[in-house]
Amino acid sequence: MMLASTCVATWPLLAFGAQTTPKWHVGWGFEPHGGFPLMPAPWQNRYQMNQSAVGYFLGNASGMNSPDEVAAEARMGVVGLGWQLSNIPSHYSNLEWFELEEARRLKALRPDVKVMLTRETEVTSVFYNMSKEVMYSPVTQDYWMQCGGKPCVADWDSPAGNTDKYYFNFSNPRFVEWWVNDFVVGAAKNDLVDGIYFDCACEGAPGDNLDWAQMQIDRQRAFDRVLAELTSMGKWVSAWNDPDGSLDQGNCASQMRKWIAKGKDNKNTLQIAGPKTPTDQIIAAFLIARGPSAILNFPTLGCYGSATEYGWNPHMDEDFGGPLELAVETSENVFTRQWSKATISLDCKTFEASFTQHALNEFQTATVV
Repeated sequence: MMLASTCVATWPLLAFGAQTTPKWHVGWGFEPHGGFPLMPAPWQNRYQMNQSAVGYFLGNASGMNSPDEVAAEARMGVVGLGWQLSNIPSHYSNLEWFELEEARRLKALRPDVKVMLTRETEVTSVFYNMSKEVMYSPVTQDYWMQCGGKPCVADWDSPAGNTDKYYFNFSNPRFVEWWVNDFVVGAAKNDLVDGIYFDCACEGAPGDNLDWAQMQIDRQRAFDRVLAELTSMGKWVSAWNDPDGSLDQGNCASQMRKWIAKGKDNKNTLQIAGPKTPTDQIIAAFLIARGPSAILNFPTLGCYGSATEYGWNPHMDEDFGGPLELAVETSENVFTRQWSKATISLDCKTFEASFTQHALNEFQTATVV
């Protein structure tokens, strides 16, 4: 989970006893698959920017989301609700109820919005009633990494105050069944939930006699089970990191070529990082490079993000139609793409973007690729 003091994932090694253990990092489970899976078929070809933007860890900690927050979240195509929902008044529990209530409110405001829930790959805490039950039950103490014959315990920082966090033991088959069937897949069975995005404490896993090599095998096997089951349910699965990076003038041309190749290949969802207020350049780059399955990610705002803190570019609400052809590098470092209602270009030499609407929408009858 994202802690107030450790919101950025890192990869150094930590020493536990006589062994060296690599830190977990966000998105680790997707790496053997080349990245995030493609979105479900009904999600693909949603080419409007207000269908193709995502924000993760959104929501109020001081109570249920305010009307302003719900409205700001609903401008996006995909909303990743955060674990902090109503954290302060709830006294660390009932998160499962708050998640569904916020999903219901979002869909009432905008029926086509996609709502994702966050679930952890390394630790859990008592915000989830299901976690609280197994953390303190005497018959499930072996679900967790053991320190001195007891579950290893650390602090999860929350707006309402610190809570216990317990570390997952993926080498315990009983735990794996709970994590897969109840904690992750079970949470996605509700029709209000469109997917799951993953987080980690991004720490080294503590524990006595830890066999890290076996843990890596066991955790990936469990993750792949979840990935397969959620995909078969028509849900999307992602994480809050940006495996495809962001854009600036220094990397513009090379990044565009990479993104265009990935969009054309269309084997994994393109997820790129945008700033708090998407610029013309990042929007143009996204529209030029993207394939049928692509997301522009707003930055994660610390640990308790509010979508009201995000800016909104007018191009996010503009209708460009759909792409008619693949991107073209028309001259050195100048990229362009024809859409049914506009020609979109990005000059990486000058770092200038253009959106030229077609007169009378003369290209609208062409076939969208």
